[in-house]
Amino acid sequence: MESVNILSDPTITLIIGAFVGFLFAISKDIINNSIKTKKEQTLKHLNDIFVLISKHGSFTNKTLTSLFNQEHKREKYDDITARLSFLIRVYFPHIEKIYQEYLSQATDFGVYQLSLFHKITVDELQSTVCSLEYRNKSTEFNNSYRIICTLIVDESRKV
Repeated sequence: MESVNILSDPTITLIIGAFVGFLFAISKDIINNSIKTKKEQTLKHLNDIFVLISKHGSFTNKTLTSLFNQEHKREKYDDITARLSFLIRVYFPHIEKIYQEYLSQATDFGVYQLSLFHKITVDELQSTVCSLEYRNKSTEFNNSYRIICTLIVDESRKV
């Protein structure tokens, strides 16, 4: 019996080559879409973190005045903190240490403002907020806020 070499036929070789090329093209598209989707998700999480950090920082900075104005919403603040902590722990654990430092500064500043609320009257609010001690505590918090915001922006540039 005589053996027939299918690959010697140029039409068959062309069909096989086209099929293999087609498979490679599909594989490349699937991989590229997967990478694109992952990048989009990472950017979305970073955006969510940035928005939440901004809200958290705003709440922290306004603690004293919002207490006097009876506008302080502790539950909303806690919800933001919980969501932030979750997103950072799950998706960006490498920045958790800096986030914890920020959170520590936010807590210290918030506790400081709460203690002032119990010590001063509404008439003393303006002079207290202008005091050197208050400004120093505020500056410490705002420095940690700037560090975490800069880190999040830097992370988004890496994507």
